[in-house]
Amino acid sequence: MSRKVLMLAYFFPPLGGGGVQRTSKFVKYLPSFGWTPVVVTVKEGVYWVSDRTLAGDVPPDVEVVRTNSLSVFGILRWFPGGGKRARPGPRIAARPAGECIAASGQGSVERSGERSGGLFRYLRRLSSFFLIPDQYVGWMPFAASAAVRRAKLGDISVIYSTSSPDSTHLAGLLVRRSTGKPWIADFRDPWTERLTFSAPTRLHLKLHRYLEKLVLRNADRVVCTSEDIVTDFRRKYPHMDAHKFVVITNGFDPDDFAVVARVGADSPEGKFTISHTGILTGKRNCFGFLEGLRLFLDKRPDARPRMRVLFIGTRDRENEARAGELGLTDVVRFEDTLPHLECVRLQSASHLLLLIEDDSYRGSLIYPAKVYEYAASGRPILALLPEGAAARLVRALNAGVVMSPSAASKIAGAIEHYFSHHESGKPLRGVEDRSLLAPYERPALAKKLASLLDELTGH
Repeated sequence: MSRKVLMLAYFFPPLGGGGVQRTSKFVKYLPSFGWTPVVVTVKEGVYWVSDRTLAGDVPPDVEVVRTNSLSVFGILRWFPGGGKRARPGPRIAARPAGECIAASGQGSVERSGERSGGLFRYLRRLSSFFLIPDQYVGWMPFAASAAVRRAKLGDISVIYSTSSPDSTHLAGLLVRRSTGKPWIADFRDPWTERLTFSAPTRLHLKLHRYLEKLVLRNADRVVCTSEDIVTDFRRKYPHMDAHKFVVITNGFDPDDFAVVARVGADSPEGKFTISHTGILTGKRNCFGFLEGLRLFLDKRPDARPRMRVLFIGTRDRENEARAGELGLTDVVRFEDTLPHLECVRLQSASHLLLLIEDDSYRGSLIYPAKVYEYAASGRPILALLPEGAAARLVRALNAGVVMSPSAASKIAGAIEHYFSHHESGKPLRGVEDRSLLAPYERPALAKKLASLLDELTGH
């Protein structure tokens, strides 16, 4: 008989972004392993990126409880540069961009583009003085109240909360204490070591560390996306039971690539194409790559008309300004967020995929979900990363090359290598041993979560 897990997740369809897919894919595949998800999430319209195509991952019979929220981002988006409202953007692919989505029977994405990084960071930092643990804390009372009401119906076996935002775990803690049900706290990213985390004072940092410890101590299991995050938690809190920490990575959904295979993937504009899909913000910028690209084009000016670099997703406008300063606007294009399946299609159509992270300890803890889709696309990856889980995965899969995000000359050399290989007519390949990808398929990861749920309930 199927049992029910109550899942608290702020980011859930139709909201968009990489963080949505971990939960929506668990929801899609958990029923295959004897678990029925019941989702508590926020109402639509409280975040500026939405992707209705992701709703296709949610089985129609899944119960979804949507609540109100007092979100600071609902306010920040109306400030100049605080995030753009939905607007149509130019399409990027030779095939009509909606075709891939139409094949899966889904809708469209609301797009968001560039913003003023300096102003946005200032407003976000200002809010951090008053909103603890994060700018989404206004959702916590609504989420906890709705989850407790739902759990008291008596058919819920386990509570599950996922971050970011970290305030979701505080809601999970309240539900745990109210219901007595076992609780899993799932960390897609670190808390106080997250790349964007910045406590305005020592007192704020102390309070964050207290809340972080409170969640880790009270959760029956702490799921992290990498061993590095587990190591960081255990370094800070060495007396906690090591048994409670479990690694379930992110991954890719074979169904997404099956849809793309049916529709096909044409190279954009027939040019050698380097693509990056995802957010460029704060310290995660493309400056080092752009400098390497400029060095390559200075050496090979003949390559300019035969190549294209695409950055797809939300970004601080300083990235575009840097491209202009380096004279790269004829080669580099920045586009707004695309539906997820269009991103998968673009990844499969490109010749080289770009992965960027900040070159720091915090950056090394980031394990971006897109690295798995990049690998599954079969395209080589130019990974500009610090040493960490993501860098190790690229090497273990033989999926591409890893180098420092600031090593402009090496980046130029890598671009030249792949461009010349393409010009010679030889196919560019990433992961060739597909069996290495099997542990990262979404059904396999859902099975691991189901086994953990079984363990907590004694089944």
